[in-house]
Amino acid sequence: MALAVMASALMMAACSVKEDRASCPCLLVLDFSEVSQDLGGPASLYLAADGGPFLSDVIPLNEYRGRSYIVSVSRTKMDLMLWYGGEDMVSESGLVIPLGDDCPEVYMYGASFTTSGERHDEKVRMHKNHCRMTICAAGDIAVPLSMKVTGSVAGYDGRGRPVEGAFEYIVDYADLKDGRDVVLPRQTDSSLRLLIEDKDGDVKVFALGHYLESCGYDWNAADLDDVTVTVDFALTEVRLSVKGWEGVYTYEIDF
Repeated sequence: MALAVMASALMMAACSVKEDRASCPCLLVLDFSEVSQDLGGPASLYLAADGGPFLSDVIPLNEYRGRSYIVSVSRTKMDLMLWYGGEDMVSESGLVIPLGDDCPEVYMYGASFTTSGERHDEKVRMHKNHCRMTICAAGDIAVPLSMKVTGSVAGYDGRGRPVEGAFEYIVDYADLKDGRDVVLPRQTDSSLRLLIEDKDGDVKVFALGHYLESCGYDWNAADLDDVTVTVDFALTEVRLSVKGWEGVYTYEIDF
């Protein structure tokens, strides 16, 4: 990195006052001082210039929290995207959740800017773009044949926006009273469903997206809250808990 910064400095010095400075490079400085201490692993960086690929790199956040990441870039419009988590699913095109998997615990930072000067500073603030939903059961419940969560968001595009697609995750229903987790991407509608097939082959469908919408869950928040869902089979109720707030709904079952 020291060599890269030195080379950048030499390139800057090579542009004299008499020259057209639009052709000189710009130093892009990424400040990681406000990134949470909990995020200490590698982050994937993607930079695009005028919509085309420019640079990709892996940044170990624990090494850069006290100092800046500096790179020489062209003087043009730039799109920056940083991903933390889900390294195997992330590319410059975004994050794709394979059918059958849930969302990785991903944090993101995206920005668009024009590097028109000799230096551009960007303060990185990684945002929580996943919701951990813990599903619990109350009341008497027979061992189901299968339990899964479905939805209509299957990842994020290169700018961190939700991408429409089939989402399906089979929940491990053993000891369900202790709770089982499914990690969800940011949603764009109320299509989330919990499907439980009992031993007789009947499928009960719970409208999770509708319940979340009814309790005021904000899928547009900068950082997504986690949720606990308790399905009470004896009382035919669904309880939702978001950061200590609890709502109770009588559920409708679709067959």
